[in-house]
Parts: sequence; structure tokens; C-alpha cells
Amino acid sequence: VDRVNSLVAEEFQPSSVDAEDAISRIIEVWAGLATILLDIEHTARTSIADDPAAAETVIEVVRECLGNAVSHGHARRIHVVIRRTRHDVLQVTVDDAGRGIPANATAGMGSRLLSETCLRWARVSRAPLPGTRVSATIPVGTLRSEGEPVRETLTA
Repeated sequence: VDRVNSLVAEEFQPSSVDAEDAISRIIEVWAGLATILLDIEHTARTSIADDPAAAETVIEVVRECLGNAVSHGHARRIHVVIRRTRHDVLQVTVDDAGRGIPANATAGMGSRLLSETCLRWARVSRAPLPGTRVSATIPVGTLRSEGEPVRETLTA
């Protein structure tokens, strides 16, 4: 699993590939370990294509969530949904059917990445179902260009 994480990090740099292609290739890397479904809403697809910064964030969120689901959660089924909830906001939701969140879980590098790049994010147990849900809200277009005050307003 560590080797796969290294390959994913080296191979799929967001600035060098388009987001949808990068996400599809990341999914292919994990395909031998988990069945991963990807649903990208048409309006989200357009937003990602038009906003390179949002595209990079979406790639990083998906990469982090898939890596955690397989590495830590031992998930064998994962569903990624990317949709636009407003004209200036993307929602990335990753549901896995893995072990869930351990009681002694602590925040790591991935949590810091999500906190720094997303307007808000949450990781919750799917109980009584097995697994974890990670949901990340990502700014696009004008919301991203308005900067930090918007982030503070939206997360309050």
C-alpha cells in the first residue's frame, strides 16, 4: 500500500494533467485493491475544467481519501461523488465500506491538507453501516478569488 501511495503521489501531479484524467488514473492504481465508483456531475465537470486551482484541490482530496480508505480503512468498495452545490462551490464526497474510524484516530498530514485547501470538510463514521464518509467543500471561480474572509464566513 505504501508503494501504491508513492506511485500515486509521483505520477499524478495536478498541474501536469487534467483533473478528470488524473482522478481516473488514481482510481486505476487502486483498482486491484478496491472497487471504486466515480460520479462527476456535469456542472462540476465544467467547473473543474474551468478552474485549475479547484481542479488541483479536487485531485488532492480524492487522492487523500482513496489512499486513506484503502490504507487505513481496508475498504474494498469506495464511491466518489463530485458535484456542484452552488455556482461557486464543489462538494466531494467519498464513502467507503471499510473499517470505519478507530476510536484512537488522530489528525495527520491529510487532515491538515484538507483544512488548508477546503472551505470545510468532515470525516464521519457511517454507523450502523461499515465505513467512513469524507465530505469536502471546495471553492470555485469567484469564491476562490475572494479569499480567506469567505472561508471564515462559510465555516462559522
